[in-house]
Amino acid sequence: MSEITRRDLLELSAAAAVIRSIGAVARVSDKSPQPSASQPTIEVYTNTLSAAAGDNVTIHVSTTARHFNVQMARVGVEETIVWTRANLTGAFHPTPDDAWENGCRWPVSTSLAIPAAWKSGYYEIKVTTADPGTNADARAFVVVRASRPTAKILFVLATNTYGAYNDYGGASLYVQKKTGIPGDWGDDGEYQISFERPWPPGFLWKPDGWQVEEWLSSKGWGAFYAHVDKETGFPFWCRCAGFHNWERVMVRWLEQKGYEVDYAVSSDLELHPELLPRYRLMITAGHDEYWSWGMRDTVEQFIGEGGNVCFFSGDIAFWQVRYAHNGNRMICYKHDYQKDPYFDTDKTRMTATCWSSDFIHHPVSSMTGMDPMYAGNDTLHRSAARGYLVYRPEHWIFNGTGLVFGDVLGHNSAIVQYETDGCPIRFESGLPYPASDFECPSSLEILGMVPVRSAWSSQTADQWTKSLRVTAGNTRPEAIERLTHVHAVMSTFTKKGTVFCAGTCDWTSGLTGKDPAVERITKNLLDRLSV
Repeated sequence: MSEITRRDLLELSAAAAVIRSIGAVARVSDKSPQPSASQPTIEVYTNTLSAAAGDNVTIHVSTTARHFNVQMARVGVEETIVWTRANLTGAFHPTPDDAWENGCRWPVSTSLAIPAAWKSGYYEIKVTTADPGTNADARAFVVVRASRPTAKILFVLATNTYGAYNDYGGASLYVQKKTGIPGDWGDDGEYQISFERPWPPGFLWKPDGWQVEEWLSSKGWGAFYAHVDKETGFPFWCRCAGFHNWERVMVRWLEQKGYEVDYAVSSDLELHPELLPRYRLMITAGHDEYWSWGMRDTVEQFIGEGGNVCFFSGDIAFWQVRYAHNGNRMICYKHDYQKDPYFDTDKTRMTATCWSSDFIHHPVSSMTGMDPMYAGNDTLHRSAARGYLVYRPEHWIFNGTGLVFGDVLGHNSAIVQYETDGCPIRFESGLPYPASDFECPSSLEILGMVPVRSAWSSQTADQWTKSLRVTAGNTRPEAIERLTHVHAVMSTFTKKGTVFCAGTCDWTSGLTGKDPAVERITKNLLDRLSV
């Protein structure tokens, strides 16, 4: 089973340069589909990612069909349809050249005020062409926040990461507008993205059984630079982010098991900081790579005041971002941090680059206990463990699992696949501890770990120099050595509030019926930390 991660992008950077030189570039959704009577198209976005009761949500549709329908459904164990509009008049609107950074700016097609009776949740918005003999569709979403929470658990969706990978309009934080492919380092695209544009197919929904690994293995790496699978219309990037891959699984599992949960999006942690203290437990899932300073302030204050957090996610807060336009724009300069107007000013700490940079020096380990710098991925190693070696089975999270020292947690469901989080390791009496100079809470316990290949190990000398200057603040040999042999780590710590960090994007793979131990650990955590 193979998937592309940060290291794979680095390995492909040389090929990218060749493609740039000959101009052989195919972009995803660089322009809107052009009008065609025989093959109608439809696209949709909303004015906001989250809303509370009474808030107005506007729905913006461009279609080549004469008429279209709209359906909103709350996604849980079942999809419950809550609102529909039929036979609305369609209109085609071109995609602006700067849609990726400034939004599409299409007129409002329809709108609604969120009813007070609607439960908090993820609400899928599906638009469908209504002309006879047509069935084209597209999806958007809005998360409804609870105005008067009764739940003890708040599930924060990693929507910042969705936006970072969305290259609708021809660019993203990974794809450069002028070329349509990643920058020289592999991660660098444009510096600002908009949330007011459609989501490419596959980000919010995929058919059951569709696997990007099979697609890539059958079509070769050329499929990556073509961006879009002609058979499905899905771009490569939909494997890296989006609701479908991980959070959909967690939502269904939580509600199937009877947990009462409210929902929010990434930016709510900064724009609505009063929301989180109303809960006992915050959880995340999947790929959660992009965090703002305001988000971290909210969560770290919550923990410091006794709130609990379960990060069922990986690659957590690798990059710092900033918001603009009331959260509808997101900024990140990554390796080009010197171009950020905040750099080398009294706002330097807010520079939109790696959290571990020496001029920011606010490592994510103070919030999660771990750091994505000190990990990697297992995705191309068919013989890898793809799970965690258990080191402290006496810890309460393992209650009822039957696991003992040295067992592998999550191998059957491959919970350690995509990007991970970790820390430098030292051993005492056969047990792992964080290295003495690693900045993390003093109470941190390593519950499980597994070697993974470093995201940095395939870089050229020049790439090492550039990336280490950004991520580690230096290029000394000891810095290179420390990032060469790394581990994904599952850990926990307590400082008033308790934090669990799964250290992997793929924890939810264990919630699909394949791994009772992963399900039991998840239940142990939720039951104990939500009271």
